Amino acid sequence: MAPLVVLSRPIFWLFSVSRDAEVNGDDFIATILSCLNSLGSIAKIDCPCVTPEVVLKASGHVDKFIDLMVKDEKTGTCYRADHLLRDFCKNKLEKDPKITAEKAAELKHVLAVLDDFSVDELGAKIKEYGITSLDTRNSLADPYPFNLMYMRPEIAQGIFVKFKDLYYYNDNKLPFAAAQIGQAFRNEV
Repeated sequence: MAPLVVLSRPIFWLFSVSRDAEVNGDDFIATILSCLNSLGSIAKIDCPCVTPEVVLKASGHVDKFIDLMVKDEKTGTCYRADHLLRDFCKNKLEKDPKITAEKAAELKHVLAVLDDFSVDELGAKIKEYGITSLDTRNSLADPYPFNLMYMRPEIAQGIFVKFKDLYYYNDNKLPFAAAQIGQAFRNEV
């Protein structure tokens, strides 16, 4: 099931459209459009996957959505550094019967402040705890910033950018309904 959330006057509709292996992408989009058309007058737009930097800068995605990555020093496989540290701490707390109360308190504190760690602090904790590559157990390089947000971070981003045009096509009247179809590069609905 592929969920599609559509803002419609004045409530949210949630459609679940079945997609089996025999349905190609064009048929799937046609099915979604058919569902939307059955609701009445809803503007449907398909926007490009690459978003202009000025839009991402204005929305805060450039400055606020930077993930710290680490690489396996031998294979080059990349991992989110905060996820590795988080998973390490959780596994220790849940599965290590010999963990001391002091160590458990330290790991809980790390989990509580993990999002506030700088690049250097995150790298120091990964080295201190001896965290290695998940697949190969090779050592990891120092964390570095990585921003995937130049690809469309939100499906709705196109609706926000094209709002003036959508408003115009609705005879400059509010409210109106719009649905965007396309790819996003983050897990969100």
